[in-house]
Amino acid sequence: MQPHPPSPQPGAPAPAPAPAAPAPSAQAGPVGHQVTHGPSFAMLRVDIQPGQEVIAEAGAMVARHSHVGMEVKMNAGPGAGLWAKIKAFFIAVIRKVVGGETFFVNHFTAPQPGSVWIAPTMSGAVTYRRLQGETLTLSSGAYLASAGPLDMKMKFGGLKSILAKEGAFFLQLAGHGDLWFTSYGGVTAIPVNGSYIVDNGHLVGFEGNLEFDIKSAGGGMMGLFASGEGLVCEFRGQGTVYIQSRNTATLTDWLMRLLPG
Repeated sequence: MQPHPPSPQPGAPAPAPAPAAPAPSAQAGPVGHQVTHGPSFAMLRVDIQPGQEVIAEAGAMVARHSHVGMEVKMNAGPGAGLWAKIKAFFIAVIRKVVGGETFFVNHFTAPQPGSVWIAPTMSGAVTYRRLQGETLTLSSGAYLASAGPLDMKMKFGGLKSILAKEGAFFLQLAGHGDLWFTSYGGVTAIPVNGSYIVDNGHLVGFEGNLEFDIKSAGGGMMGLFASGEGLVCEFRGQGTVYIQSRNTATLTDWLMRLLPG
């Protein structure tokens, strides 16, 4: 028979209750989501819990529950200081002038569970990637949304990226969190160990220890202008390259031929 605990003495203070275990961070694990209508016309639904924050490219929101709040911020990364924000602002202005891209992102939060629906501008796939400390570099226009403490930096690609029609800047994401990126058409992940060539208009992004150079598709000047391939990106190293099945530049050229002269 177990002995009873001693009764408290009259006038003695009641014992303090045991402290409650801290609630786990809602942002620690993957965010609930679903991609529908893919791969041709994909749309992303992200389920937001209290304490979670989802960031999406400006103009990508389709709908959201009324209690889901939205705040517009400059795309400077969560831990950016004053100098980093000033630098990001000037780079963003250049991106807007050169590439016609927005340099703002929308931050979504919710005091109770709710959802936001997000869709890319072009018809194509939405690809999910859970980053666990890796760094992934996306070409212009490929970023769609993210969640978690991911560090986003604008990386200048130099003259070679301008020649490749990829824009002067890439978006580099690193850390632990959820990432959704988009493409024109379907996305294929290609493991690279050595050398690999991608048509510049089909590049979505890359990760790992990869470097790339811009070169002619082959055949000298004839190959550059008559093959229809133009310039290509030659990757070297070990990592993964993401390619898309369609080319926006080809679509633009086709539409231009249909316009009256």
